[in-house]
Amino acid sequence: MSRLPRFSLILQFMNVNGSSGITPPLLRLWYEQYFRHAEQKLLPLLIEDASEKKLLESKMGSAALIEYASGGVVIEDIPDLQTVVLLPTIHNRPINMYCFYNTLMIIQYPVDVPSDNEDEPPTVLLRLTKALSDPTRLRLLRYAAHEPKTLWELQSVLGQTSDTMMHHLLMLRVAGLLRVHLGSEGEGNERYSVRPDGASDLQMFLESYIRL
Repeated sequence: MSRLPRFSLILQFMNVNGSSGITPPLLRLWYEQYFRHAEQKLLPLLIEDASEKKLLESKMGSAALIEYASGGVVIEDIPDLQTVVLLPTIHNRPINMYCFYNTLMIIQYPVDVPSDNEDEPPTVLLRLTKALSDPTRLRLLRYAAHEPKTLWELQSVLGQTSDTMMHHLLMLRVAGLLRVHLGSEGEGNERYSVRPDGASDLQMFLESYIRL
């Protein structure tokens, strides 16, 4: 795995009430009609999560922190990559979104909103159990357990269409059970492997919820 020349972890919010006039009208309207009413509840969650990740930056390597924050994004050999920016987001949860621009990569990673009802199973546990409830997804995990596999390889072995396989991959990704390996091959050539931390998370959240 190549060493990233620089790693940035930021928490950035656009000032939609600014007087500069550069804020896109649609984003300003979205803020006025929706986000300003939820800002008091959601903003502290984003700040707390970004602060936690910033503390971890000094204890973990860049690649490990990216994989942890995103729940499985693994950056491999991307020669021109110089900066990776992690952005916490609530509205895209549970999806990770990433994009490249020249030497920059931006990863939006999801932050869950905790439930006020302690009797309700945590969202993470529900995603894990739902992802593991399908026999095809279990076979997929078994096949990708030892080395990363391409979408084509997974389709061939499991006998699934591209659309069906993408659905299964999405379910496993949002549950934190799969890694997605990004390399110099470019978009559309991702490879997938089992994320060992996912099995540990399942045991931890299940035991915590049922109070073992």
